[in-house]
Amino acid sequence: MQAYLNEQFNAPPLFSDVQSNYPRKTLYPIIKPTQNCPDCFDAYNMDNLQQQFAKNAITKPDQLRQRIAFALHKFIVVSGPALNTSNGVSSWYSPYLQILDRDAFGNYRQLLFDITLNPGMGSYLNMAGNSRVAPNENYAREVMQLFSIGVDKLNKDGTPVLDANGNRIPTYGQTEITNLARVFTGWVIGNTNVNTFNGETVPDYLSPMVITNNVGANGPADTDAKTLLNGLQLPACSDCAGNFTRLSAYKK
Repeated sequence: MQAYLNEQFNAPPLFSDVQSNYPRKTLYPIIKPTQNCPDCFDAYNMDNLQQQFAKNAITKPDQLRQRIAFALHKFIVVSGPALNTSNGVSSWYSPYLQILDRDAFGNYRQLLFDITLNPGMGSYLNMAGNSRVAPNENYAREVMQLFSIGVDKLNKDGTPVLDANGNRIPTYGQTEITNLARVFTGWVIGNTNVNTFNGETVPDYLSPMVITNNVGANGPADTDAKTLLNGLQLPACSDCAGNFTRLSAYKK
């Protein structure tokens, strides 16, 4: 068994530049070009990624990575058709799949960090563009409920922890959701003209989301103190206003 695990841990993914079995793809604009776009069919649907999945599953040697990534894909979900069009944009979706491959054998904290800043996830669960004025709670809720601790406290054997009346004890409440939603503010999907269709400037779904350039005191990033799980205190950032470097470090 150990020999097999060592073999699988050392089996390289298909595309070494992104450490994944899904390739880096050319980014396409929000509006589908109507002329001089021979690759638009593949660009504006998910068929090519689905075919890549099937080919990998049948023929590629790194079966353990593929199975772990597939398992992660079942509960850390981004919907391809929800990104831009009813059919999806494959170049917007593939970086999400690459993260699952790349982090399959790694630390779960790193996986959550990478997936949190993935533009596809940011778009799908409403974190991208989230503002302190009215924080969207969707991602804050899902990252706890589905991606990590779940809704109920558990014993080491997986059975629920019960109170004196036999009721399950929740792991978090509305206060924790509200405060965590404030953490996930100030992040936006950047723009790029690198590796894009005809060199156009398009949303950058290949790179992690970035902190907004609006770093003023009234900007979208919440820098006030917050109380998170188990009473953990996240201090305020008193010198973030007007300081992009400091704000970026604080938000990470």
